[in-house]
Amino acid sequence: MKTFIQDGQVVPMTAPAGGVTSGTAYLIGGVVVVAMQDAAVGAKFPAMVDGCMWLPKQPALAIAEGSVLYWDNTNKYLTTTTASNTKCGFAYNGGALAADAQIQIRLYAQSQ
Repeated sequence: MKTFIQDGQVVPMTAPAGGVTSGTAYLIGGVVVVAMQDAAVGAKFPAMVDGCMWLPKQPALAIAEGSVLYWDNTNKYLTTTTASNTKCGFAYNGGALAADAQIQIRLYAQSQ
């Protein structure tokens, strides 16, 4: 196909103010991405927009498998709270207990 560029799991993005750290989630525009390598502000970096990974979750919150997850960009964690947060995936592999610091997310790009 003439218009095909690449598979869409990882795309090039521009690092925001403060740069990016590999393995950390960022809200860029209306899309939650995970940096695949460190990059300084303004530099291009490979950003995962579709895949499965561990990310921090809201403290003291139990999350059931299959729950829709939202990125809280103020607190830099995943939550089930929709208000003022960005939808970005769902919990899988059993979800997470309230005591857990991270959760497994099936991340999918969805611009707001």
